[in-house]
Amino acid sequence: MKIKSVRATTLMLILAGTVQFSMAQNTSNVDATSPTKPIDSASKVRPVFDVRNCIKPEYPRAALRWEYQGISKIRVSTAVDGKVEKLELVRSSGWKILDQTIALSLHNCQIIEPQNTKLSQIIQYVWKIDGITDIPPKLLEETCQPTRFMRLATLADGGLGTVVGVYVPADGKPQRVSLEWSSGKKEFDDDSVEYLQSCKFQPATNNGKNVDGSISFRLFPQNANDR
Repeated sequence: MKIKSVRATTLMLILAGTVQFSMAQNTSNVDATSPTKPIDSASKVRPVFDVRNCIKPEYPRAALRWEYQGISKIRVSTAVDGKVEKLELVRSSGWKILDQTIALSLHNCQIIEPQNTKLSQIIQYVWKIDGITDIPPKLLEETCQPTRFMRLATLADGGLGTVVGVYVPADGKPQRVSLEWSSGKKEFDDDSVEYLQSCKFQPATNNGKNVDGSISFRLFPQNANDR
């Protein structure tokens, strides 16, 4: 695989809406936009988390090599001193290395002035490699072998799920299928990986030409009681 020379930039946005004492759903350079003021259900303005005091994460070299992009959503909880106390991954970017890079940058960061209570807020990070204009690979679902337990996630599915990444060369045959985030059950993880290994893909394209590319998927048990 030829490694492209690119300039990597990560954009960070803060989502509206804070949740106090939330429960976990599931256990380069960075530019920070000006945060918007979150508003709770009672229309009271609460303090806004400010990540500018945190360590700026660099785009991981491995992620650049494989052209990993995506959006990480993390619930950040603070102690009364305003430092980050707990991090919960709400939605993966699709790539563990990107999610962990964000978590490391936020660890123990003074993200807000001391308060008289603990707070939590969901922060969204958009990982984007400048100059990458490829249309990503497309799963040809009709070519896949049936699964034993799992199904592909829909837009309506909340939560982390089992996350699997696929590297698709220009010939459309998946070459590297990686378990990015585990469901906690080996049979579910194995089924998810084997399912995507059995599939064919329409390769990524750039200016009408097939190119190498990466894509990730969330999967959930077919039986909702197994979630």
